[in-house]
Amino acid sequence: MGTRIDPQSNTWTAEALSTNLFTPTKRIICKCKDNFTVQIPESLLCYFSRYYNALLRGTFSEAGSDTITLELTEQQAKAFVTWLYSGQIDESLYYADLFELYVFADKVDVPAMKKDIMTFIHKHSHRRGSPAIDDAAKAFSSLPESCGLVRWILDRFACHGDFAPDTDFEFGVSIMAAGGKRHVFKYFDTGMEVPADPCCNVIEQLGCDCSCHCRENVKKGQACAYHEHESVEEWRSKSPV
Repeated sequence: MGTRIDPQSNTWTAEALSTNLFTPTKRIICKCKDNFTVQIPESLLCYFSRYYNALLRGTFSEAGSDTITLELTEQQAKAFVTWLYSGQIDESLYYADLFELYVFADKVDVPAMKKDIMTFIHKHSHRRGSPAIDDAAKAFSSLPESCGLVRWILDRFACHGDFAPDTDFEFGVSIMAAGGKRHVFKYFDTGMEVPADPCCNVIEQLGCDCSCHCRENVKKGQACAYHEHESVEEWRSKSPV
């Protein structure tokens, strides 16, 4: 889709926030679901979203408009605004809302938020367990299979096996295919081989009976695997999670 306005918009930084907040700009009225409305500085919205930059500043008929529609609920819209101003994901959100936010960020091209959502999911999934199969299947059908969230969902269900036999056929096949690509570790005492679990952020997982801490050459999964970095330079600029 071409080069972004500023390569640094691929990640959230306090410097970017400060620069955009002190840039003279109008405020865009964002109409959301639940009859909720919020105002966001145009410069901030356009900095992180190439879609909105083109929509509001390009040659589209909406260029120059003061109003847009966000396909988000009130809670999701508030979480989006919170992220714009802080770079933080609302910890009260669970999988359904996190997935909806990721799909939204994918549609309006906000890669920085997609990365932060994946970091958050990867960090907390060992405590929260697997998402509901319906929420996962909905996200799977709404996104390209190469994107970070879809790859995480497939890894999660392939690793933990908690999906029903009546799962959507294409989804189920993709889960099984992901399972076949997993790295294998070996137990110290018995030599038994077990698959790796890339979707979690801890070695000894709570509520997981796969004895990850007993494996040889054990290594934590990294959220970076789901970040979709746009270049080697961008990847090198980020410390491993």
